Amino acid sequence: MDNSTNFRSHKLKTPLNSMLAIAKALQNEVYDLLSEQQRQSLNNLEDSAKHLLQLINHILDLADIESNKMELQLASTSIQELCDSCLSFVKPLALQKNIQLSVQVPEELAPIQVDEDRIRQAFINLLSNAVKYTPDGGKVWIEIQPNATNEYIFFSIVDTGIGIPSDDLFQLFQPLVPDESSYTRRSANTGLGLLTVQRIIELHGGSVHAESQLGKGSRFTVKLPWKKIRE
Repeated sequence: MDNSTNFRSHKLKTPLNSMLAIAKALQNEVYDLLSEQQRQSLNNLEDSAKHLLQLINHILDLADIESNKMELQLASTSIQELCDSCLSFVKPLALQKNIQLSVQVPEELAPIQVDEDRIRQAFINLLSNAVKYTPDGGKVWIEIQPNATNEYIFFSIVDTGIGIPSDDLFQLFQPLVPDESSYTRRSANTGLGLLTVQRIIELHGGSVHAESQLGKGSRFTVKLPWKKIRE
């Protein structure tokens, strides 16, 4: 990230981080003294600041990607450990909703050459959406499957959530769609998070595909190049 991007990031994030710090301090110090309406307002302030901070991060990431400033730091990465760390990140929210998390990884998979931080960012985004839009008591899991020639590997994030109308699937990776779909209105989704996921995967030479059935869940499948296993 160059100096100008660092400056923009600092100017945008500093006020929001201050808001979050103040909200957290108030929650720790005077939360019990507040009325229910004041507590709700404080919670809304924190949620809004977190949402705006997330949007800013997506915008900065997309700016770097589109201007070819994002450089991948490729390294040999354990597929099992990558999946476990991503699930650990969303575990607290899943526990709040009694959502069962799991991962299905074939045994003895060779490592994959990726930028672990960026791929983790993409997977956590998909998993967070899956948990967020899955009703209490549902399931979210990761499936791993190499293709027949072991040249690619597929990571599927699957849920038993609310699903996405078929007419809205094509809009998922479009940012800030002017004519909002029913799914966009219902989920308050700007599309920036999914667009960032798509761009990160494409930088790795892969692709991402979505399937869904309204009321029954969704499946987001990431296809990534994978070195062929030597016999």
